Amino acid sequence: MKKYSILLLLGLAICQSCCLFSSAPCFCDIDTPYINNEAVMWVEPFGTEELIFSNSENIEIIVTREHIESSYFIGGDECGSSFPYYLANFLMKNTGQIVLQTTALKDEIAFWSKDSMSEYPPDIHLASFDLLTEKFSYPDDIELTVSDTIIDTEVKKLFYFKNKGSRLSFDFEELKLVKGIGVISFLDNSGVTWVLK
Repeated sequence: MKKYSILLLLGLAICQSCCLFSSAPCFCDIDTPYINNEAVMWVEPFGTEELIFSNSENIEIIVTREHIESSYFIGGDECGSSFPYYLANFLMKNTGQIVLQTTALKDEIAFWSKDSMSEYPPDIHLASFDLLTEKFSYPDDIELTVSDTIIDTEVKKLFYFKNKGSRLSFDFEELKLVKGIGVISFLDNSGVTWVLK
């Protein structure tokens, strides 16, 4: 009996000692924080820049592209990690209104029509791209077309978003995005097409 008591105490001591050698709770399988390098390429270039867009009447507007590096906690109250979270915002300079927000987290890129970090309804989500499966997912009222385009003699991917359902939470009806450059044109809700100069 004494032998079993010693084994039981030894077993309990080993189980509890996992917390002595780690800051993580016992039996907590935490992913090492990371971000896929390919995901980072979707929010480049880094820094803040003012972009000039014009319409068919040569009226110009300024859209500010800003890059934000943050972190996003994934897990529960006692078990989780803060992962790198990158955002690229395209904001109307005169109103601060977001035209498009692109976010990169782990192996996923997401496209939003408003600030994804704010308390907005779920219909602000345009699409997500999973780098591991190389598949897009998007709601039925969004049309997404991917094609190649040539910019400065270089072939790049062009993403065309169309708001088929006329969601009120979107500030555009159509939008074109080029990976590594950002928004290159959009058709706003008043029917005006704005093109990057």
